[in-house]
Amino acid sequence: MADANTFPNIRYPTTNPDTDFNASRNSHINVTEQAITVREAFAKVENTRNGVSSGALLDKFDVERRSRALVIENVPTNLTYMSLAGFFNRREFGTLKGPVLTELSSMGKVYVSFTDSREAKKAIEKVHLLRPEWHVFPLTAREYVQHSEPSLLSQTSDYEGQLLITVYYNSRNSNLNQQTVARSLEMLAMTFGDIKMFTLVPTRQENICQFHLEFFNTRDAENVMVTLNKTSVDVNHSFSPTH
Repeated sequence: MADANTFPNIRYPTTNPDTDFNASRNSHINVTEQAITVREAFAKVENTRNGVSSGALLDKFDVERRSRALVIENVPTNLTYMSLAGFFNRREFGTLKGPVLTELSSMGKVYVSFTDSREAKKAIEKVHLLRPEWHVFPLTAREYVQHSEPSLLSQTSDYEGQLLITVYYNSRNSNLNQQTVARSLEMLAMTFGDIKMFTLVPTRQENICQFHLEFFNTRDAENVMVTLNKTSVDVNHSFSPTH
């Protein structure tokens, strides 16, 4: 039998290390900045599963934050835009943002970004294969914006494509537990796009589940935020949003 007492609360991860995790549990209808930091969530879950040191995990996660933007150095300063447009053609790189050429003529640097992290990886591979003399370095979203649109820096997060989702469910229903909620939520998330990471975050409360969700494409995360936040859902074999 379906249970309708389940409420996803979806937030963008914050970078504030002083965030009060418990405060985020008090309301399931408001999007706030009172959420556990992504670094803490990632370290806790991985430590629970694999016993890996938090220092190593944070190093790994720092690499993950640099998965969608690149600076390419040692590019010929007289290279034309049309040459770069041909190299990063839109048919091959449909989620490309840029290229930014403001430092090309003076420093031989080009900046590019992608909403899909898989295209960023493909771009790195293409440069290494066809232009080995160019040097590619991954950037965070904020590092990229500093060079592309500095006025947007205060509005930019380094945790693109990532969401923290809180689900409140009726723990008195014997058919509901963290595992069944996790399976149903993951199935629902997959309808929005390809998932890069889906991780259960321990909460120590029977009627609350929290998840760290990341999509390959940041647009998919934005769609989840718009569509599912503040909704109640019926849990059966999958989640069906009901407003």
